[in-house]
Amino acid sequence: MRPVDRRTLLRAGAGALAAVSAPALLAGCGDDEPGPVTRAITARSIAIDYASYYPPVERLRELMSEHAARRGAHLTFSSDAAGAAAQSAQFARLTGEQSGFRVAVVAPFDATAIDPLAAAAIARGVQIVTYGAPLARTSTSAAVATDPARSARLLAGHLSAWAGGGGAPDGADVLIVRPPERSPTPDPFAVRGRPWEAALLAELERRAPALRAVAATTAQAAADAQAAVARALEDYPRVRVVLAWNDSAAAGAAQALRAA
Repeated sequence: MRPVDRRTLLRAGAGALAAVSAPALLAGCGDDEPGPVTRAITARSIAIDYASYYPPVERLRELMSEHAARRGAHLTFSSDAAGAAAQSAQFARLTGEQSGFRVAVVAPFDATAIDPLAAAAIARGVQIVTYGAPLARTSTSAAVATDPARSARLLAGHLSAWAGGGGAPDGADVLIVRPPERSPTPDPFAVRGRPWEAALLAELERRAPALRAVAATTAQAAADAQAAVARALEDYPRVRVVLAWNDSAAAGAAQALRAA
């Protein structure tokens, strides 16, 4: 299949967004072929599996809903709070032969589990777009990627303004919270942790040299981040800034900083 770029994809999909959990579209279909109404809707719909319970999921839903309403699209969302296994099962249904969707967008919890499903879907003529975490080239029609360098400039700019505005007039030590080497739960953003960190530290050195990265720890969720950061603060009492690789870890770090 010829890969498509984002502009072509959105034009072909009429900017529509829908999801595997769409009861109004799929209820009662069973194993039968989708009817003409269902096909008319799904032919211009994109199934989206956001696979994240981190903020700003709710704001993302609002923006998508507003965009879909302007395009006259039907929009619902999947829910993968149960994790990688639940996502794989839902993704298999939404990209199956009976689903009717022509485009599926996925942020994979576990890329190794989604890769073969995505490759099989592409072979059936479904366009697969990934975001958050990459899939193999043979499993991807297009991708929405985050640029580590641009992200680093944005965050380093905020930190520089904070320090220069009185937050840390004499500088401050910085603690890094990295993703675990072996995460107990697959996370779609873990693969981006190290390149983001490298880009951010380079930007901090350039724009806010008074903020010095002195140590690093690892954590995935709020509870283990709170404990890990609390232990680190005992050894590095001058830490005033903690940079975490995801929002859950950042929430735990904030709790540890307040307690200290």
